[in-house]
Amino acid sequence: MRARPDSGGIVLVDRAHRPVGYLDRSRVLLQLAGRFGHALWAEKPAAELADPPRTVDERTPLHRAMEIGLSGDPARGYDDLVVVAPDGTCRGVVPVAELWRRAILPPAASGPRPVPVPQAARTA
Repeated sequence: MRARPDSGGIVLVDRAHRPVGYLDRSRVLLQLAGRFGHALWAEKPAAELADPPRTVDERTPLHRAMEIGLSGDPARGYDDLVVVAPDGTCRGVVPVAELWRRAILPPAASGPRPVPVPQAARTA
């Protein structure tokens, strides 16, 4: 997180590069900053602090990706969406703010807009 201060979180992936967890920056820092936070969490695996990743296939239409981003726990409404390839491997993340930017652009003549796929997958 220190190396990428602009990122909203970290995607945890398995050996096959499939997402298995998501560490939201704000929630992790709140856990660590709380009373006894460092003592409780410093030696534990990151996966114990992780939430299930909110995944979206790279072919998903933009409106559906926004629905996925807004569904479920309201506390996670601004979590990045983890973009996956058809085989389930992680392609990167898309911030919810980017989905909103794309949604307000004039519609493309080519039909429904897919989820914006990150240029380079950033994983830890």
